[in-house]
Amino acid sequence: MRFALNKTAATIVVAVCFYAVGLSLSESFSAQRVVQGRDPVSIIERRLLLISQRLTAVGDVGYLAEVDYNTAKTAEYRLQDVEYIARYYLAQYSLAPTRVFHAPNQTFVISHFLESSPALLIEERARLYGLIAVEDFGNGIILYRKR
Repeated sequence: MRFALNKTAATIVVAVCFYAVGLSLSESFSAQRVVQGRDPVSIIERRLLLISQRLTAVGDVGYLAEVDYNTAKTAEYRLQDVEYIARYYLAQYSLAPTRVFHAPNQTFVISHFLESSPALLIEERARLYGLIAVEDFGNGIILYRKR
């Protein structure tokens, strides 16, 4: 009798554990469905979708943002501001297999400015590197060509 009671108790404990794990996994998957597509990678990929289709004919591209790569990298090392460098790496990831170089010294250059960046800043950065706008894709995404 004692053996049967222990076996029944163990079965109940195992069943409750499986139920709890199943419930936890179910909640986890439903939570992922709600936020799917709202993570930073998905947002950047959507923003870069149109230009990525255009870049297949262009080849390698340079990259232009609010600050130059070295300034962004220094800020990242000091853990001051990782936004700029993160957007660069996400652009590289999203635009693969197109190679994105961190400096605007290729024949074609993409900009990836924050939507809130002033138009004057964008024009100033492009002029500094001798870039002519080829196509504006919105959301701070612009394809440039070297003069």
